[in-house]
Amino acid sequence: MGGEPVSLRVVGTPGDLAIIGFGAGLRIHPLPTLYGVLYIKHSTQRLAKGTINSVGTFRITKEVPATWSQDEEYYLQALIGNELSNVYAVAVE
Repeated sequence: MGGEPVSLRVVGTPGDLAIIGFGAGLRIHPLPTLYGVLYIKHSTQRLAKGTINSVGTFRITKEVPATWSQDEEYYLQALIGNELSNVYAVAVE
C-alpha cells in the first residue's frame, strides 16, 4: 500500500549520477532519446536521486507515495550516468 517502504538498488559506474523515476503506465510507443529508450509515460515523477558508490551501487529505502493503492502496478526506470535502464514493474500488495 502507499506510504510503505521500498528498497531499491541501482548498479552502475562509480561516481555516476542515478535518478530513479516512476510512472503509472508504459508508453504505447517507447520514446527513443539520446540516453536510450524511455518506456514510462510522460507523467514520470522522480522517486530518488543519488551517486553510484565506489563498489558500483546506489541503494536507498524510501516510502512510496501514499496515493499508491493495492493491486496497482507502477513502472520504474533509472537514468544512470548518460544511459536509461530497462523498465521495472512494481506491484503494490
